[in-house]
Amino acid sequence: MVIAHHLLWRTISRSFQLPSPSPTKRNPGSLSDVNKREVPKTSENFRKVIRHLKNKRITIQLDDESRMAVEEKANQANISISAYVRRCIDQSLKSPEEPPKNSGQIPADILTEELRIKNEQIDKLQQALDQQQQLHAICQNTVEAQRLQLEEAKRPQPLLARLKAVFAPE
Repeated sequence: MVIAHHLLWRTISRSFQLPSPSPTKRNPGSLSDVNKREVPKTSENFRKVIRHLKNKRITIQLDDESRMAVEEKANQANISISAYVRRCIDQSLKSPEEPPKNSGQIPADILTEELRIKNEQIDKLQQALDQQQQLHAICQNTVEAQRLQLEEAKRPQPLLARLKAVFAPE
């Protein structure tokens, strides 16, 4: 742990030109001496440097296609995906592009065309509904006429009317 701490400190101190921590005497037979290393001023500087490192997180969700494209670009650059995304963000912040106009909004001519199409669809549906209602009314009239004929046919007729129907067809 101490070796990793020392290597990390060496890397950071080179980047920020900080004084290196003073070496400590180590007793190879005792681990307790290694953990009791005292570098008060350096530790304080170390904490300050760590705060300035990139330690904030942003989580984004991508579809599979975008994720694969980012991963491919990172592989081409021989860097991790995080480093590639960081590089893209840094470049974007250094030379920001003009934001797209009507960001997130659909242009009015497209909306007007869609509204026209929807109105045509509504008109066609209204015509189909009118036609269906007319057919239903005709069917109802036909059913009613057939019901009346059936009732009339079931009604008992007098003997004279039956003889007339047999000998004198209409």
